[in-house]
Amino acid sequence: ALRDDSVKIWCGSVGVAKKIGTTAVPTHCWKVIYIKKTKEWMAFVFDNTTDKADGINNNKVTVADIEKLTNLKFKIK
Repeated sequence: ALRDDSVKIWCGSVGVAKKIGTTAVPTHCWKVIYIKKTKEWMAFVFDNTTDKADGINNNKVTVADIEKLTNLKFKIK
């Protein structure tokens, strides 16, 4: 944020892998990032597993993919 002026981040989870009591454990976690200075959007979906991390670029998707997955619309006012 210091380098790029302002960064907006949205994150959440989807799916239910199992329940622990009344708490749902999601199957996937997602993140959408907007960098104001460069007007760059980035989006990622991660499997919610204990597997070894495979690198952030292997989880890169489009913002449209996240919008379809979550029924949310991301925009900057």
